[in-house]
Amino acid sequence: MRSISKATLVLLLCFGFHTSLTAASPSCIGRITKQFDDLAGRGDTGVTFETLRDIIRSYDYADVQRFSERASMRMAWRRVFTSLSEMIELCDGQMSGKAMEGYIRLCGGIIGDSGKDGTNILKLIFGGEQNFDAARFNAVMEALADGSKWNSQLEWNSIAGLRYADAPGPEAHRILHALLHKIPPLYQKPHHGIWLDKHEDVLKKIDDVWIDNSTPIQDIRKGSRRFVIKEAGTQVGAGDLGSAGGSVNPADMTRIAYILDGNDRIVTVYPVDHNFSFTP
Repeated sequence: MRSISKATLVLLLCFGFHTSLTAASPSCIGRITKQFDDLAGRGDTGVTFETLRDIIRSYDYADVQRFSERASMRMAWRRVFTSLSEMIELCDGQMSGKAMEGYIRLCGGIIGDSGKDGTNILKLIFGGEQNFDAARFNAVMEALADGSKWNSQLEWNSIAGLRYADAPGPEAHRILHALLHKIPPLYQKPHHGIWLDKHEDVLKKIDDVWIDNSTPIQDIRKGSRRFVIKEAGTQVGAGDLGSAGGSVNPADMTRIAYILDGNDRIVTVYPVDHNFSFTP
């Protein structure tokens, strides 16, 4: 059984968690501890509590030199742990160690010491608290676990070289922005399609179409922004998010629209139909 040792708790306390341990304990710490114990029982021992703590310690809001001076940093630190506990509960104990690591890495971009917290949007992407899809959540978080793909605390680099960074507003991160196109009710935007693929396949589909050698349908620039449309060769969208409730034939949604900052930094990306084009 692998529970939190006294040494680990001392490290947490010494690193400023003393101000939030009471609020997060016993349910938060207890739930995380139990999850590690359950994972160990299943032979999943690749990630430890110390692994997660060390990732957080590299974040801007976990700077030990300034930690005691800024309550907002302590709140962000605490929120990472309490939100992890919430995700474990929503996954009904099925969250893998690798998924826990991926989630903690994503937290560097969706939780901040300025009060930024994108966890509610993240929950909605996977069905909300009442219908949370643990399998899909687990798969996406596992895809984000590789530390070498994170250029920084805030920016994830896809296999195709597309960069997803933190974002303003409640969406918090461009990864969440891309995945929000799985949820029709959240958007009323004509021509913005609903991803047909499963959550864990959306980022891969975006990559696969991006690196395909076919000539883009459209590739234009407006200032620092780049607007690209590429043919996917198969249906990628399940319908239009227009205010009329859907105005295109889903079978025609075989293209992906990319809006980028510079050459490769994602602003947004979504399925479109054959009639869609960016205005020069």
